[in-house]
Amino acid sequence: MLTPGTVTFKSVGFAATIDTLDYDKLPGQFSSSNPLYNEIWKLGARAAGASCFSAGAYKSIWDVSPNSGAFVRGSRAGLSIKGNAFSNYNLTFSANIKRGGLGWTMAYPVSSRVGGIQLNLVGNYPEPTTYANVNKTLLPPNTVVLGYGFSLVNQTTLDSYYLDSFKVPFDVKEGHWYSISAKMYEGNFLAVSINGIKVFNVTLNDYYTGASGATTTGSFGFGGWQDQAAYFKDVEVASGNGTVIYTNPMTNASVILPEYGVQSNTADLCLDGAKRDRLVWLGDFYHTAGIIATSTSRQDYSSGTLKNFLDWQLPSGQLPLDTSLGYPGSATLSFAELTPDGYSYALQDYHILGLLAFGSHMRYHNDIAFASQNWPQWKLAVNYLIGKIDNSTGLVS
Repeated sequence: MLTPGTVTFKSVGFAATIDTLDYDKLPGQFSSSNPLYNEIWKLGARAAGASCFSAGAYKSIWDVSPNSGAFVRGSRAGLSIKGNAFSNYNLTFSANIKRGGLGWTMAYPVSSRVGGIQLNLVGNYPEPTTYANVNKTLLPPNTVVLGYGFSLVNQTTLDSYYLDSFKVPFDVKEGHWYSISAKMYEGNFLAVSINGIKVFNVTLNDYYTGASGATTTGSFGFGGWQDQAAYFKDVEVASGNGTVIYTNPMTNASVILPEYGVQSNTADLCLDGAKRDRLVWLGDFYHTAGIIATSTSRQDYSSGTLKNFLDWQLPSGQLPLDTSLGYPGSATLSFAELTPDGYSYALQDYHILGLLAFGSHMRYHNDIAFASQNWPQWKLAVNYLIGKIDNSTGLVS
């Protein structure tokens, strides 16, 4: 309790969108004379089983309507896969704060998902709708907060820089539509205005944003800080010379959700653990493939995950380091790095683990139909690996 008062719960529970299994009655079992070993095995089977789920179980994190646009609750920004190459652009959109404020990002690389320019418009915190634990030091009322990196608050391995906050010269009210413009100029200049009124115009070079400095190239997206919620619509991006290069009314869910990577999962998948993010990791599935085969025996989860990796396969044959749950496989090149030798994913050793996972799938499930349907892609994956063998050592390099 953050404020005086009492709360009484008569019953507590939740409705799971994943399978609920009796782990004493799985198709695969382990039993030994040591009860501790038996419980350890069951715990592993439970963890692996909870990391797998059917298509549609992981719900979209945005709600989209034809009239109000995209309703976005507090979350990291969903990034458009269409803006990765945009540079020094003017982003304009309409927004309506439902609670607290709203966030958006610019010059944010979709491929690395590490960070770019972070912006947050904070409302005036009306008492009836404001939670008692709102951090008004981090997000002062009636301000635009400027940050850079992964987030507004630094994390151990994901650098984040809280740069500044700027007072908005009027009350930012909940339930009101505002026209917001954020413009980047050559020389790392950034200007923000609301309803045509300037809030700030700064040089990013005046702030410390890490050894490499700030960049003004990369995509844009929308989100919000803890407990914030807002509507976004009528998004437009113009290049430095004023040419409109992107428009989206944000009213068509079938278009918006995959573009911004916030759609529900479209396939049966296994992530790297029950306490999951929205990434499907190729290397981690090496472990899961064998565990689910010998416990839950869910062949559909195994083949669905492997097919997901094939959907993200590069023309070279390389399998992805990870895939982002909310984006379609057609976004592959937005997440790969362009090198002199073509597109490539990081951590190429994961490719080997992915092939081993496919081997486990075949060993335990004998899934000839799946292998036959996708054989050209598996053959391409093996040929990619063969091409990485160092002739002087005989090892993959």
